[in-house]
Amino acid sequence: MVNYTPPIERDKAPRQREKDEHFTSSYNIISRVIKESLPLHADMDIQQAGEFFIKHQITGLPVVDEHERLVGFLSQKDCLKYSLDAKYYNHASSKVEHYMSENVVTIPKESTLTFIVELFLHYPYHTFPVIENGQVIGIVERTTVFEVIHNMKGTNW
Repeated sequence: MVNYTPPIERDKAPRQREKDEHFTSSYNIISRVIKESLPLHADMDIQQAGEFFIKHQITGLPVVDEHERLVGFLSQKDCLKYSLDAKYYNHASSKVEHYMSENVVTIPKESTLTFIVELFLHYPYHTFPVIENGQVIGIVERTTVFEVIHNMKGTNW
């Protein structure tokens, strides 16, 4: 019997090790799933918000006031309602505040990955705003959380 160990490519080994470490550190995982985002404003035109979603392939964004405090959340689903009203019923354009949800589930910045996963399992939402000191600092998307967990090495996180 011959014991064959394939050669290790020196350029790839350090990067792979860094990637594995990235997915086993809970601090890095949390910072990896929080994405910076440009929040919407309530007085913004709903048509512009919909175009922003399409351009950036985002499923939802927080809506903030002039002090960057959360006042609502606008999703693609909300924009779909506007699109139906505008295209089928020939309604005029409106503001984000008329279509946004005002009862918003948020994630505190110091949340654990387990807590975030449980929120996604409990609610049908694709995106949650992340809050720190009462202000929106970013979003967490379900697809990003799924990707991070899927690529994790080991079971102790």
